[in-house]
Amino acid sequence: MFYQKIFSLSLAFMLIIFSTVFSFDQPILFVTENDDNSGTCLQIYFPSTSEMIKITDTEDENFYRISFPVVCEKTGMIGFTNHSRTMEASVYIIESDEYAPKKIVDKAILEDISPDGKYLLVSNASSSPSLYTVDIDKREVKRITEGYTVNSARYSPDGSEIIFAAMDQSGMMDLYMLNSADHEIKRITNSAEWTEYYPSFTHDGKYLLFMTNRTGKWGVDYINIDTEERYQTNLWGMYPVLSGDDAWAACEKDGKILVSRANGKELITLFEGMTPQWISQENAIKFFGDKEVKTTINRDGNGNELLISKKNKFHWWNFRSHRGNKSRNTTRYC
Repeated sequence: MFYQKIFSLSLAFMLIIFSTVFSFDQPILFVTENDDNSGTCLQIYFPSTSEMIKITDTEDENFYRISFPVVCEKTGMIGFTNHSRTMEASVYIIESDEYAPKKIVDKAILEDISPDGKYLLVSNASSSPSLYTVDIDKREVKRITEGYTVNSARYSPDGSEIIFAAMDQSGMMDLYMLNSADHEIKRITNSAEWTEYYPSFTHDGKYLLFMTNRTGKWGVDYINIDTEERYQTNLWGMYPVLSGDDAWAACEKDGKILVSRANGKELITLFEGMTPQWISQENAIKFFGDKEVKTTINRDGNGNELLISKKNKFHWWNFRSHRGNKSRNTTRYC
């Protein structure tokens, strides 16, 4: 009886761990060191299948230190900053219907992609960077801040505002909100004794998520934009970002990727990596490459599945619901 109880408790514990590990299914884009330590590359992790796929060529001499990727959820565009071996910074994008990265602008650091996928938000690679927008099609660059030493920035979900962190003369950073239309700037935090950094919006646009060292170590706080109320989470790490449903947070800590509930509960340490970003399954699947792939990914809790197979230069997507016989097939060129 004693051993039966121990077995039952152990089984229950394993089931809890199993359900926790697989309770999020949105893929994660992240930066990792190359196998030969010759720089960094981008990879995508698929939690539903535990597969990892490199999406940048580790043998391409044009790429050395890739950092801080971002994803445009609407278009599927991926952007990142690359530092060459001479440490010159350039911004690249990978279009939703392409595989090869394309250089957009030199001497710049990518901060974000506009929600409609038409503009890049960048800072100039200097000791006192300002914010600029870059029209992707026209390659037009427009300065939108002056007098602020910008360190990170993100668009709001509708693109009407930009939240950014700026450093003062003491080396501390605070958060500021910029109106995209008239470029009016409002200060959000005023913390002379600590740093607020790497802000972003929740997907409903009501809260700000950011990292702070006000407790003596890097952690994650929220601010209600309307009421200015501040909330401390139990999530400790750097570069936090929320999943598409705002239910999960990913961050980096001690060179590893962590995932937890948005409040810091159900913490999971995944693997070695840096600066994670969530990417939708639909936008991530194309990077399986030209090899034959057939896998099943659980899309939600209602028994809906996404069946993917890929042959030659086609994507074949079959959306099938177990609740009926309806299906929708879409084929497109890569």
